[in-house]
Amino acid sequence: MTLPLIISTIFTLNFPFVIANDAAEKIISISGGHTNVIRPGQSMIAVYVDAIKNSTNKDVDLIAISSPSAKNIEIHSMQIVNNVMKMKKEEKITIPAKSKVSLGKKSPNGYHLMVFGVSPQITEKSMFTINLSFSNGEKLQTEISVKKHTENQRKHH
Repeated sequence: MTLPLIISTIFTLNFPFVIANDAAEKIISISGGHTNVIRPGQSMIAVYVDAIKNSTNKDVDLIAISSPSAKNIEIHSMQIVNNVMKMKKEEKITIPAKSKVSLGKKSPNGYHLMVFGVSPQITEKSMFTINLSFSNGEKLQTEISVKKHTENQRKHH
C-alpha cells in the first residue's frame, strides 16, 4: 500500500511543473522570412514572412512592427481592383486560433511588410531584425534574411 501512495504523491507534485512548462511554450511562432537588398536611391523595402502561427484557442492580432534598422514599418495588403493592383495599409492582421497567416508573395491577401527609412547597412547575406507585437501582449523578435535581387524580379513598388 505504501508504493501506490508514493507514486501518487510523485505524480501530484510533478503535475503543476508539467503545466508550467506547457505555459512557457510560445503561443505565437514565426517561421521564415526574407527581403531584398536596397536598390540604389531607394529607402524602402518589402519584407515577407513565410508564416505567423497562432497556437491558442483565440484569434490574435499582429498590431505593430518595428526595427532598429528602419524608421517605420507598416502592414500592407494587395488586391486587384478594376484590373489594377492596389496596395492598402492595414492596421492589423488577425491570425485565427489554431491557424497561421503568410506574409509572403503568394499569400491570398497579398500581405507583406513595407519598411521605410531603411539603414543602408542592410546588405546581401546580412540579417534584418524585426520586432512584432501582438494583441495578447506577446512580443517576438525575428531575423529576416537579406537576398540579392535577381534579374527576373519585378519592382515591388
